[in-house]
Amino acid sequence: MKVIGSKVAFPELYAETWFGWLGVELFFVISGIVIAYSAAGSTALAFLRSRLLRLYPVAWICASLTAITTAALGLETPRHLLREWVASITLFPLPPWIDDVYWTLGVEISFYALVFFLLAFRCFRYTEWFGLLLGGASSAYWVLGTAFAPKFVHQHIFDRRLELSLVLYGCYFGTGVVTYVISREGRSATRVLAMILFTAAGLIEVSDKTDYLNASCAANEICNGYRSSLLPQLLYIIALGCIFLSMGVARSNRAARLVRLLGLATYPLYLFHSIVGAAIMKAILTQGGSKYAALVSAILLCLAGSVLIANFIEPPIRALLHRLLFWVGDFPLWGQFARSKYERSRR
Repeated sequence: MKVIGSKVAFPELYAETWFGWLGVELFFVISGIVIAYSAAGSTALAFLRSRLLRLYPVAWICASLTAITTAALGLETPRHLLREWVASITLFPLPPWIDDVYWTLGVEISFYALVFFLLAFRCFRYTEWFGLLLGGASSAYWVLGTAFAPKFVHQHIFDRRLELSLVLYGCYFGTGVVTYVISREGRSATRVLAMILFTAAGLIEVSDKTDYLNASCAANEICNGYRSSLLPQLLYIIALGCIFLSMGVARSNRAARLVRLLGLATYPLYLFHSIVGAAIMKAILTQGGSKYAALVSAILLCLAGSVLIANFIEPPIRALLHRLLFWVGDFPLWGQFARSKYERSRR
């Protein structure tokens, strides 16, 4: 809204789009699965390198694109813009960022840090217990907090300290980790009960967030009426079912390449769509285009841009960072330490 102001709004689409934030919760579930897969059989150093290569190059590109767009539109003073850009390219866990969407990366990094320490202390064989403890602690917060301290839970639903501690979103990461364990080792009573508990906690979080958003936008013209949490809760259950079923589906090489292409493109799309997409809409509106033409054009151009970044712009930067990280890893003292840790883990 700070880009296009009050020039355009889509209150008629609100009923079909208000629950879009649910994608973040589902992303955390998928992240739990993917990170458990990628960490299996890896060393701590290899895992750290893979996460740095995955997160930083795209963040550098997208934060810079957003900063250029923001500067061109005159939305921030140079001093504030520089501060936000630095916080974004370093993935600093606290705001302000160049775009509010960067809040999720701090939560992701907190989860990565726990997995890194599991690997560093050669405890990844306890993956199941890790998922159970992480999901269980978060589930206890949501179930017991909602039962005995609902006011506190409601007031702290976006508390940054609780986000970074994984108290708020650990039930989703735990769901992903346990899903990974089930796909590898099969079901057990403990795993099934854990999935039921984590899912219940997720549904409570969805309900509380819906109530919070209803209260927050009560005075906003876009919020035309109360929204029930039943729809996002139902969508969450359906999505979980689809994720679980997809774990056992065999894919052709072509389908796997397509899925990987689209998966890689989602990260840059998430980081730059908000401000850059709004700037595209503003440009089209300024030229006399309709608001729907502006919306469709922004969506298509952002999709194309994300594919371009993921497949052509980011790979050379990632390759350069990859060489740098391996050069650092070969530095005598660190390299000797890393190799000795790896050799001990192989015994």
